[in-house]
This record gives sequence, C-alpha cells and structure tokens, in this order.
Amino acid sequence: HQSVAINEGITICCIKWGKKYDAKYVNALYRACNRKLRLPFTFILFTEDDSDLDCGIEVRAFPSEAQLWSGWWLKAVIFSDVFSTGSVIHYIDLDTVVVGDLQNWMSTSFSAIERNKNKVIVCSPASFPNEGRKEGINSSLMVFCSQPRFRKLFSSLCGKGFDAITTYI
Repeated sequence: HQSVAINEGITICCIKWGKKYDAKYVNALYRACNRKLRLPFTFILFTEDDSDLDCGIEVRAFPSEAQLWSGWWLKAVIFSDVFSTGSVIHYIDLDTVVVGDLQNWMSTSFSAIERNKNKVIVCSPASFPNEGRKEGINSSLMVFCSQPRFRKLFSSLCGKGFDAITTYI
C-alpha cells in the first residue's frame, strides 16, 4: 500500500479548447493558484492553442484519440494515460474563481485520496445554488489518483464509443 503525500507534488490541470475561454482565463487561474497556494505545484494546460500564456504553465496537446472531440467532452482527457500512475491530479475549470487559500483543499483532497485511491472526488451540485439541482455531480473541480482503472473512462469514449454516447447525451 503506497501512501499519497502532499509533499510528493501537487499537479493542477485544466482544459482550454476553442474560443470560449482565451489565455486570459488560463493566466488568471494560474496566477490565483500562485497567490493562494503556499506549496510548489505543476500547472498543466491541455490545449490546441498555446499563445499568450504565462511562463510556468506546462502546455500539453490533446491525445490523438481526442482530436475530434469538443467542449466539455475534452475533460475526459485527464483520465487517459497523460499522467504517471500514482499522480494526484487536481482538475479546475477555467471559469473557476479562486477566492480563498487553496492549502485546505489540497490537504483535504490528499487525505480523501489516501482513504480511497479508486474514486474520483467531485463536487455536489448542492454546493452550487446556481445549478438549481441537488443530485448528480459537478465536474468543475475534480481530484483523483491517476491509475490504469481510470484510463478505461477515456478509452470507452474513443472510437465508436464517443459516437454512441454523444448521440444520446
């Protein structure tokens, strides 16, 4: 049983695709993380357009399997093999506004992942009154320990799986 420790490194990632959110959103989120987190971290952005980004943002291309995807479907990329097994990933949507200290979120999420590495921790819509619902999930913030079992989430969307699922959702 391998322990998950906050000092093993913090990885924060986000997705930017298309024109809805430009580099200003990425830079604002990155700068907020710099201001609100006292520990060193790696900030990874998946995008097809790396222009006008602050230094310190690690840019990665979308995996080839996801090249034809668009919009929120691209969040599934974080479950592919883009991260090392055992890495704890903190996903944040670009339209998230960081107003408080991130230290508590990091400590709490590492502790929760330590208790169960087989779960993806997401927000409840009940935490967001603007969603107008209490059931389901909100994927604006997600935390998980990268592992092969989550790669099945990504691979199930590849090829014919994506066409079948997007026909009905």
